[in-house]
Amino acid sequence: MELVRFKNARELLSWLDSEIAKTRSTFEELKSRLESLKRKAEVERRIESLLREIAGEPRVGRSETRLGELRILVNPQPVEELEVLEKLLEATSLKLQRLESARKLLEPLGAVGEEPVVVELVVEEGAPRNLIIRI
Repeated sequence: MELVRFKNARELLSWLDSEIAKTRSTFEELKSRLESLKRKAEVERRIESLLREIAGEPRVGRSETRLGELRILVNPQPVEELEVLEKLLEATSLKLQRLESARKLLEPLGAVGEEPVVVELVVEEGAPRNLIIRI
């Protein structure tokens, strides 16, 4: 969680617009990368299936290592990377929805404009959670 402070309501709305634009751009990049990875993963699955038929056993070994809570993938197979990117895309989509929702709900604050008020926004996982306005 973090606390983001603004001088007025207009600054808050501008920040939300900027965060929405950055998140939307990230989302689109991830979607494109995910589509490419899906194609590679499908090829990998077909090859692995053929090798299993020929060899009679599944592939041995994965590229995954764990350090505490951190999952490390070294030269991951497309299927493994696809799993990670799908989760990231889902989280980015949720963040974008929350930002857009907050922006829509806070739009009326624009009427306050640049009046000197202190606006503090508690942000959790990239999305607004609490708003504090001090006059």
